[in-house]
Amino acid sequence: MPKNREKISPRDLAVLGYMLLLSPVFQLAPGFLTGAAGKAAWFSGLLTFIPLTLYFLFMRLFLKNRAEGEGLSELFLRALGPIAGRAALVVNALWFLFYAGYALRAAGARYANTVYPAAAYQLFTVVTLLLVAVAAFGRTTALIRTSARLAPLVFAVIAAIFLLSLPKLDMHSLLPVKTGDAVPVLSGAAMGFNLASTAAYAAFFSGALPAERKKGPLLWLSFFAALTLTLLCVICQSAFGPNLTGKLNYPFFSMIRDITLFKVLTRYEAVIVTIWTLGDYFLSALLLLVSARQLQLVFNTPVPEDRGKRLPLFRQGRWTIWLCVGAALILSLTLAQRQSEMKTMSETILPAVKWAVALGLYPLVFAVGKIRGKI
Repeated sequence: MPKNREKISPRDLAVLGYMLLLSPVFQLAPGFLTGAAGKAAWFSGLLTFIPLTLYFLFMRLFLKNRAEGEGLSELFLRALGPIAGRAALVVNALWFLFYAGYALRAAGARYANTVYPAAAYQLFTVVTLLLVAVAAFGRTTALIRTSARLAPLVFAVIAAIFLLSLPKLDMHSLLPVKTGDAVPVLSGAAMGFNLASTAAYAAFFSGALPAERKKGPLLWLSFFAALTLTLLCVICQSAFGPNLTGKLNYPFFSMIRDITLFKVLTRYEAVIVTIWTLGDYFLSALLLLVSARQLQLVFNTPVPEDRGKRLPLFRQGRWTIWLCVGAALILSLTLAQRQSEMKTMSETILPAVKWAVALGLYPLVFAVGKIRGKI
C-alpha cells in the first residue's frame, strides 16, 4: 500500500477524539451536568473547554520528545524503565480493557432499554463486540481514517438535530445563572471533563501519531466537545427542565422523540441509535487496539510494521488481540448485571478511575520521566 495513504494528520486524530466522545457524552452528559449544576449546567459545558484544552497541552508536552512511530506506550517505557514501565503499561492496559468491557455492556443496555425492551442486553453486547473485533484485528491507521470519512455525516446529523430542537428552546429553564451557582458550575465542568477525558489521551497511546505536531486541531476538538456538552444541556433542559433531566437515564433519547419537521417527519430515534453505535464502535475498537499494543510492548512481541503485508492472526504478538477481545467479552457479560449496579458503575466507580488515571498515573509517569531525563 502506498505510504501516502497511511499518513495520519493532526486533524484526523482530532476527529477520532470527537468520535470517542459520542457514546459517553450523548448518553450521560445532560443528566450528569444538570445533576451537578442545575439550571447552570449549560454554562458548565462551556467551561469544560478550559480543562480539556489544558489537558491537551499537557499531552503535547508529554509527547514533545517522542521519536517517529512512538506513542505514550513507548514513552512509558522510556520514562519509567523496563520493569516499572512494563508494570505501568499492564495497569493501563487493564484500565482500557475494563473501560472497553463497560462500554460494550452499556451499549447492550441502551439497545435493550430504548429500542428493543423485550430483548436481553447480552445479545446486543455480543453483536457490538463482533463488529469491534473486526476493527481490532486491523490497523489503528485504518480506524482513524474511517472516523475521518464518517465525520462529515455525523457532524451534519448532530447539527440538524440541534437546529430542529431550537423551536423548543425555553429560556426559563436556562436562566438566570446566579453568583451562588459558581461552585455547582465548576463541579459540572469537572464532570464534563471527566466524561470527555478518555478522548484526551486514548488515541495518543497508539503508534499511529502524525509527524506534524500542530495544536490547532486539538483546540478545535476542545471547542467542539464543549459546544456539544453545552447544546446537549440546553435542549434537554428546555424539553424537561433541569430537575427531570438530571433524573432521566437517557434524556437526549427521550427528547428526540418529540422533534418533528413540518409536523410530518417524526421519530428520529434511529439517528441517535446510529450515533451511539458509531461511538461504541470507535471507543471500544481503539481501546482494544491500544491495549493489545501495550501488551505487545510488555511481552516484547511487537507486530511488524510492514504495511505491504497482511497481518498474521496469531503470530508475532497478534495473540494479544485475541486475549483482549476475550477479556472484553467476559467483562461485558459479567459487569453490573443489575441496573442499580450499572448506575453505580457509571456514576461512582468509572469517574473515580478516570480521575485516578488522568490526574494521577499519567502526570506521575511524566514527572518521573522528566526527573530521569528520559522524555
